[in-house]
Amino acid sequence: MSKEAHNFLQSTAKFKKILAIDYGKKYIGFASCDPLHISVYSVDTLINNLDEVKQFIEKYTKQETIAGIVLG
Repeated sequence: MSKEAHNFLQSTAKFKKILAIDYGKKYIGFASCDPLHISVYSVDTLINNLDEVKQFIEKYTKQETIAGIVLG
């Protein structure tokens, strides 16, 4: 991780979760971390369908305090 990315996360993401999206042709996986950024856990895996993915992200970001989204 670059120094700039690290500094950004330290300043803006304190006590907030980060949503990670693992984009694939068939499936899209979602993971998140705890608010202290110590552990990461799987949230869900969906078939690559834009409408379902949009609904999931909208619902998840309303339920959880998210500092940012990482796409990989």
